[in-house]
Amino acid sequence: MLRQNEKIVTVKNCFGTEYVIETPNRKRVRSVQVIISTGRRRTKLDTALSEEYLVYVKYVIYMKQDNRTRYILMDVPSQYINRIQSDKARKTVANIFRTMYSFLYLMGWYTIKNLDYERANSLVDFLKNSSRYVDSESDSEENLVRDNNTVALYLTRIRSYVRWLGFRNDHPLLRSNIVMFIDKYGNKQAKEKNEISVRQYSNSIIRYHITLDEYRRIREAKCLGCEYYRLLVKCIVDLMFRHGLRIGEVFALTLEDIYTNSNGETCIVIRNRFTKDKFRLAKGCMNVATRFNYTDREYQAFDRGYQVVYLEKDVAKTLFAYMSATHEFLPPRTKADKKVFIKRKKTYKTTVADTVANYIKSNSVRDEMMLSNFRSIDKKNHYLFLNNRFGPLNDAYWNSLLKKVMVDEHIGIDTGRKKFGLNHRFRHGFAMFLLYKMELNVFEVAKLMRHHSVSSLEPYLKLTTEGILELRNRYTSDIYDVIKKYVHENDLRQ
Repeated sequence: MLRQNEKIVTVKNCFGTEYVIETPNRKRVRSVQVIISTGRRRTKLDTALSEEYLVYVKYVIYMKQDNRTRYILMDVPSQYINRIQSDKARKTVANIFRTMYSFLYLMGWYTIKNLDYERANSLVDFLKNSSRYVDSESDSEENLVRDNNTVALYLTRIRSYVRWLGFRNDHPLLRSNIVMFIDKYGNKQAKEKNEISVRQYSNSIIRYHITLDEYRRIREAKCLGCEYYRLLVKCIVDLMFRHGLRIGEVFALTLEDIYTNSNGETCIVIRNRFTKDKFRLAKGCMNVATRFNYTDREYQAFDRGYQVVYLEKDVAKTLFAYMSATHEFLPPRTKADKKVFIKRKKTYKTTVADTVANYIKSNSVRDEMMLSNFRSIDKKNHYLFLNNRFGPLNDAYWNSLLKKVMVDEHIGIDTGRKKFGLNHRFRHGFAMFLLYKMELNVFEVAKLMRHHSVSSLEPYLKLTTEGILELRNRYTSDIYDVIKKYVHENDLRQ
């Protein structure tokens, strides 16, 4: 444990955050840094390249003459992280392990087995970055106190890890009590509550979402001088706000996914491909570990391997205009045009995506999966959205472009601490528009948003202050009309 005159300070280096124990005269005693490295290697069972997370602990003891440094490979946490399929969940768990194992090694406990009730509470305090442990005078971002909802998420992941290690309910992090309470109907209910927990709260501040007027202003993108940029913004914003696509699903679209049926209706087919870019993933669709997964029945099944979104006519028209301007190069006329043409084709090759149709021999299965025959000038399948140099469009490039438009239109964005998603606000706006403007029921909205359960809509059902006032005025007007009609009928009877 920490001595009375010692304190923990955080230091930033190339590997992230390092926790250092110092004495009052700024003399270092020991330091700990958890390093999460990622790599790809071939396994014996799988011929595909698989990414693995490796957890190391850099443990330094500062001596008078020389410092003792040890790099410890932690196999058990690495195995737990690599068993998680979602790459986003892997990164979340890796960040939790960084903080948790840093504290365990600082205190000299090393393993979760050594935790008792008091030490487990100390771990919760450290997860909150309490000033009891971390020096509040440091300028590191790690000293920002995490809110209770974040710490509750950390504890949920840690408990899952502790159960995976094989610990029983007698472990302090898993120990729970039965709590009795009265529900809103007056009935007695019982629930299980962990002994070590934090008090969660519901955010009273309404989640940001893009309104109809904000969508219109962003879609026009007046601050962008390049016509290509304006067309790009118009296409992506239309797909997110008017059809509820997530940004990862937008980035994952290829030319093969734009399908037009015999009735002239245009749709986009959302599916995952074998790719190194983790931001090009579609949520709710089967993950692809190898290219052989394309022939799996699960991958070829609707609403499991792929999802279909039918486009409005004007959205489809804008999308085809973008495709013709991007993926259909005109023959060069001058020498200057020829140089640009050659340069574009060179970068255009970096946007080639897997062609699923090449792995499926049956034409009926191809038609059922809605695999388009559209190809670019080089007869290959490319990702749909590109940057202005006809290279791959990534999330950082797009976010910088979107921020510029939103700042110019005076639409608030997060600065410093990120609380509301930049792109997901369009999907929230799509849900709010369907619920409160179109007045659809929750089952219809869940279907249009491609949710498997109505309960998944709960994060989207949050009104702004203006929306609450609008509903109240509508309710007041309706109830006034009902009362007036009721009084009038009673007067006629008398």
